[in-house]
Amino acid sequence: MNVTWVTSSLAGGGVHVVCENAAKAVAGLTDWNVNLAYSSLCGHEAPVLPGVHTHDLDILNGDLRSAANTFHDWLQKHPQDVLLMNDESFLEPYWPYVPPGVAVIAVLHEVGYAWTRSVFDYRDALDGVVTVGHHIEKLVRDKMPEWPGEVRTIWNGLHYPPTGPRLPHARPLNLTFVGRISREKGSSDLASVLRHLADLEVPARLTVIGGHSESLEKAFRKAGVASSVCWAGVLPREEVFQQLERSDVFLMPSRYEPFGLVTIEAMAMGSVPVGYLESGGPEEVIEHENTGLLVPLGNTRQMAKAVEQLHQNREEMASMANAAMQRARGVFSAERMGEKYVAFLRSVVEGRGTPQRKNFSNFVVPRRRTRLYARFCPRPVRRLLGRFLHGSPYLANRLRKWRGR
Repeated sequence: MNVTWVTSSLAGGGVHVVCENAAKAVAGLTDWNVNLAYSSLCGHEAPVLPGVHTHDLDILNGDLRSAANTFHDWLQKHPQDVLLMNDESFLEPYWPYVPPGVAVIAVLHEVGYAWTRSVFDYRDALDGVVTVGHHIEKLVRDKMPEWPGEVRTIWNGLHYPPTGPRLPHARPLNLTFVGRISREKGSSDLASVLRHLADLEVPARLTVIGGHSESLEKAFRKAGVASSVCWAGVLPREEVFQQLERSDVFLMPSRYEPFGLVTIEAMAMGSVPVGYLESGGPEEVIEHENTGLLVPLGNTRQMAKAVEQLHQNREEMASMANAAMQRARGVFSAERMGEKYVAFLRSVVEGRGTPQRKNFSNFVVPRRRTRLYARFCPRPVRRLLGRFLHGSPYLANRLRKWRGR
């Protein structure tokens, strides 16, 4: 069977990392011809993956017709049995024009309107939908109750570098935050968490990985905790793993995460995650009081109390760290993800119906659509409204769920 993961630019976020791990795992489990097609390598070298053929589509130009033409030509030269479409918006209008002999599966790595609307709009052209979390699967099933295709949640999985078991220690805690410095990622909560930890007399130092922010540094100074913060900047993934191996506690203050890839990376290296309830993926990844701790959404005092709990009981912290490693390296391994994909792809191919496809000679670029609130609410007003709503995690999550539908 010829199978291709299609993903966005190699310069993008974690989606291509997931695709690389999935393709490599499936290639190792089957005798299939496995491919990985990037919209653009953006000057980077394609990774060398055993058993996987990589392709640079070179379509990162924003022109939907050009993208469709390029991909259609590629597909004529490289006939496929299955296409797995991963967060590649330029190619979504092409789904109804894929040759009818090819199964098309949309992989949803997000829940926002920009990601889900193509699945809902082009559902008749799809054979299956993969979601990275059960909360996303529920949204799809609620929106498409009568759709005959297959919908399945396949959790992300990765290959991890080796590490040893965690042992109790009495040193000050090493805390880590990894991600964009943004309201959505909850970085604005970090200063408050450190302030509460200082009040609780918990000796801790925070390493921030992923960038730098003058406003966040100012918040640290205002809270009187700037001396407890180390700015590591943007690091290669290998060095991120090394930092996580030295970390005791991984702070996960995101308002919402569709899955939380960095959470399983932290768990695999023995850093105990502390995250928020009602934040999507982390609730599926973290087993409360077994492989990490979950506290009420946006409650920085409770997040600090959770860290204090680990500080007060170092045996418990070591036990959670080892359980987290076991869960990440088992449940969220690339091998487990590959097994799930193999079973799903076989099921889709064997049970295929007759998706509605059109002749590519009649390809029409769809008219750009905007939602009513975006059409009638000026961008500056929307930005101000967004800042206000993101000041409250609950309001921000309600907005996200509304926009996803």
